[in-house]
Amino acid sequence: MPDPIFLLLFLLYAWFSPRHNAQILFLKAQVRIMKDNLRRHGISYAVLEPSEKQELMRLGETLDHKVKDIFLINTWQTYQRWLNIERNGGKLKKPGRLRTISQTTRDLIVRMARENIEWGFYADSRRTEKVG
Repeated sequence: MPDPIFLLLFLLYAWFSPRHNAQILFLKAQVRIMKDNLRRHGISYAVLEPSEKQELMRLGETLDHKVKDIFLINTWQTYQRWLNIERNGGKLKKPGRLRTISQTTRDLIVRMARENIEWGFYADSRRTEKVG
């Protein structure tokens, strides 16, 4: 006779497994739809904060980082890059470009733009004043 605990676990698995699979399929469909919508608006990938990357890495660790077929928010190569950065003791960075222009240079550009009113915004604002 089968062990009652084994039988109970088997019944619970049989009860929850189809629902769990349906939930996973539902979530994957939502991600696919969101990615399609982003692509239509010219955005080809998600820009994640370091904390979001770390959360995905933590969850991926519970799956031994075998997430190639379920990592849908970005490319698989991106996930592998994050993994290599963490394994080598690096820090996941914020998205975007670092500010490489000093404050002095920025101030100089603004001053030159004000002195040369034929440039961009200042010229456009002057033209709109003439229109009315």
